[in-house]
Amino acid sequence: MIPVGTPARFLVYDGDCGFCANALRTLRRVLPDWPDTFAWQALDLAHHGLSPEQVAGAAWWIEQGKAPAGGARAFAALLVWQRSRGWRVLGRLMSVPPVSWAAHLVYAVVARTRHRLPGGTPLCSVRGESPEWRAGLSARSASERPSRREERS
Repeated sequence: MIPVGTPARFLVYDGDCGFCANALRTLRRVLPDWPDTFAWQALDLAHHGLSPEQVAGAAWWIEQGKAPAGGARAFAALLVWQRSRGWRVLGRLMSVPPVSWAAHLVYAVVARTRHRLPGGTPLCSVRGESPEWRAGLSARSASERPSRREERS
């Protein structure tokens, strides 16, 4: 677990996902400012108001005094946090319709197919149980989706 003294803002990602780690390395090279990042597996999720189901399918931006932001909203918040005006404007645009709709759609597709993308492995597969995923694209209704126990068999 992350020790006391957790930073005021940080990004949470799936530490078991090679695609996620590669994407963060790329963003770190591109963006001028970079927050602390933590694999969700190393966090006390309940302390930050998150559940394993939420973090299994989306990255999250955690900032003291604000509600956690997941998926496309996490990346919009990361961009708004940048010192560069251009990145901040892009982050704000990602937060308002219709751009936010497109951002959520793109995020949902990438999250759903990340195990097939460069760096992805079977561990990267999203089971579609995340509320972030359900808010985006859902190939099947929740009642049709197999449980995690059924998927492992």
